[in-house]
Amino acid sequence: MWAVTVRARTADRDARIVLCLHDELLVHVREEDATEMAELVSDCLQETARRWAPGTGATGGLARSAAASGRVRFLADIAAVRCWPTQAGRSPITRP
Repeated sequence: MWAVTVRARTADRDARIVLCLHDELLVHVREEDATEMAELVSDCLQETARRWAPGTGATGGLARSAAASGRVRFLADIAAVRCWPTQAGRSPITRP
């Protein structure tokens, strides 16, 4: 569902999903659009979280308060890198 939302939101942009595997999503964009696209991917995750688990958010409060209220937290590590194969497992170039 998350990848479908990203695809729908990027349909009119110069962006292409090149990998969707389990909980990973790799989107190919121009370098100058990387930060904006990372923010869009984050927004899409939050939108999807609200659809799948109404009343929750992708960036909820402390784990203890989330558990106490019965809410689920969706966390993501979203980064923009120049070359994914050489950056996999390393620090990202930029973070939104």
